[in-house]
Formats: sequence, C-alpha cells, structure tokens
Amino acid sequence: MCKDVTIALVGKYTKLEDSYASVTKALQHAAVAAGFRLKIKVENECHLCLTNIWFNFFVCIILYTGMLLLS
Repeated sequence: MCKDVTIALVGKYTKLEDSYASVTKALQHAAVAAGFRLKIKVENECHLCLTNIWFNFFVCIILYTGMLLLS
C-alpha cells in the first residue's frame, strides 16, 4: 500500500499546461520509486501567502525560483 504525499508547486506560469511538465514528471517518477502516491497542487505565485497553514497541508512546497521549502 502506497502512502500519499502532497507537494505544492508554486509558479508564475501555472495557467500554461506544459510549463512545469518536466518538474511534475520528475516528481511522479521519484514518488513511484520511493513507494508514494503523489498529489501535486499547482498554485499561482500571485495567490501565495506562505504561512504556517500551508505547511499543515503539504510536505513540500516548490517555488518556481528553485527554492524548496520542507515542512
């Protein structure tokens, strides 16, 4: 049985379908290899307010600038 993991991907071009395709594909492959069932929440940076509430929902937040925030 796979454990669920949810990662937030925050970027500037989230409305464009393929803008983060390589990132999401890499995350999917890594999750399968590690035995996780991945859920990716894509969020536009304009709507982002990094508060502690975000870390209650996600184990990881990836920002388009390359920053990685772990809870």
